[in-house]
Amino acid sequence: MTYPERSHDGRTLVVLADDPGVEALVVDRATGEVLVLDGSVTLVNRSLSQFAESAAVYVAARRRAKYLEEDDEALEANGEEALRSTRAIDADAVADENRFWAVATEELGYGM
Repeated sequence: MTYPERSHDGRTLVVLADDPGVEALVVDRATGEVLVLDGSVTLVNRSLSQFAESAAVYVAARRRAKYLEEDDEALEANGEEALRSTRAIDADAVADENRFWAVATEELGYGM
């Protein structure tokens, strides 16, 4: 399977998922980093394997959250645990509170 490519600031980016006109999830061919492209590029994970591991952590936490809907403290703890686990996989992925996984795990803590 051939993935479409885009160029941005001299980078060749392979498109994994695209929301036309909004953003795309891409991999930098040179570095292997997984990025969000939305006019600029923002780091998601340092590698595709770290992305897969981080996604698995998130999916597991989402499943747990379904059973915690009425327990705000448990939801918050679930989000914090997902953040810690993601940090252990790729600290750069959550180094800024506005990065993809930092936002996703925070939202888990709110039951979103």
